[in-house]
Amino acid sequence: APPRDDKVLAAWNGMMISALARGAQVFDDARYRQAAQAAAWFVESRLYDRVSGTLLRRFRDGDAAIPALTEDYAWLIAGLLDLYTAAPDVRWLTWAVRLQERQDALFRDPDGGGYFSTAEDAPGVLVRFKDNYDGAEPSANSVSAMNLLRLWQITGREAWRTQADHLLRAFATELTRAGTSVPQLAVALDFKLSTPRQIVVAGNPASPDTRAMLRLVHARFLPTAILLLADGGEGQQALARWQPSVGPMRRIGGKATMYVCENFICRLPTNDLAVAAALLDGVPVDLR
Repeated sequence: APPRDDKVLAAWNGMMISALARGAQVFDDARYRQAAQAAAWFVESRLYDRVSGTLLRRFRDGDAAIPALTEDYAWLIAGLLDLYTAAPDVRWLTWAVRLQERQDALFRDPDGGGYFSTAEDAPGVLVRFKDNYDGAEPSANSVSAMNLLRLWQITGREAWRTQADHLLRAFATELTRAGTSVPQLAVALDFKLSTPRQIVVAGNPASPDTRAMLRLVHARFLPTAILLLADGGEGQQALARWQPSVGPMRRIGGKATMYVCENFICRLPTNDLAVAAALLDGVPVDLR
């Protein structure tokens, strides 16, 4: 029989996690969510060193090897951010934050902006280059630009907003002269130029009313919104360490409650599904 290419790559699994998580949101299908979680657990257990925070690129036949490239970090981070949106467990955000910190340490170009594809000490590399073309697979820099902006919104770290700005400036020529070659980077630019919203749902993730509130968000295309779950427990405490304004958000009347915010300045909360839907759709609502 001819040989098969059956290796497992971190980057491609990141893409798959992202696709499955988005499918779980759109179709409200638990199978996709569970598959995304299983893939994330596999990568974490087989390709990730929790002590050093280092990611490996390839797993095959019980063997994990090859230090990960920028694309492995970028796509896995994107997958974890999408997975948190579909299955709000703060462990995915915590891991994404740590991976981004490691990506910055290994690949960031502090002078020119953006990320090199390989680490500075990578063996056999004569010249480090930066991937800047969104082909069948969006480039690591385009994916990283959106990751940085999303993480800035989630954690409040201004350094990541600054890095995203620096990255966008680094590839400004591609954006202005050949925008069709970097469509994913244009998506990040659109996010940057918009007024992102933070949607915080306060509730027990296992309760039907919380799932109904989350479903309102998942059923809509909200490309410049960040969804967070204030679960009243360890997850909310972790979010509050990044964004203190999330700390006091609570259910009203014992029901799942939605807070719709800009720059974490929030409208009055509501636990009425019809009112919450109107807020998500931008319909004027009197919450007095």
